[in-house]
Amino acid sequence: MKLLRIVVFTVFLLVSGAKAQTTQPPLITVSGKGQIKIVPDMVVINLSVETFDVSLSLAKMGSDQKIEQILKVLKESGIKGSDIRTYNFNLDERKTYEPSNSQRDTLITRYHSSQSIKVTLNSITQYSEIVEGLINSDYKDQRNSVYDR
Repeated sequence: MKLLRIVVFTVFLLVSGAKAQTTQPPLITVSGKGQIKIVPDMVVINLSVETFDVSLSLAKMGSDQKIEQILKVLKESGIKGSDIRTYNFNLDERKTYEPSNSQRDTLITRYHSSQSIKVTLNSITQYSEIVEGLINSDYKDQRNSVYDR
């Protein structure tokens, strides 16, 4: 009987000690959300050109001419060379089959050249002048603009 009392008393001490350790101190939790709206003061324009031709050198020459035309518009608009960066240049061969009247399709091999440049405008007032200059220079390839601060 004495042994039973000791076991019960030990279990009681262990349970009450474990319970005392699990209590947490008072805690305050705060969460929030902030939002700010500002007017952008710079624009990044991504311009890409691509050319397809029967020879690789003609395809590259076509892309080079288009990029030179873009660079001319940018320099005439007062954009510094340090604000213009090439970020992509690609030359590859494209093969396609076109249906023909004969039993076999015709294999057409063309070459593809693409170039992309990134232009940083430190003033958004230049943006409309540049876009207008590109439109007037017959630029019809890909364009993407991102306004930033």
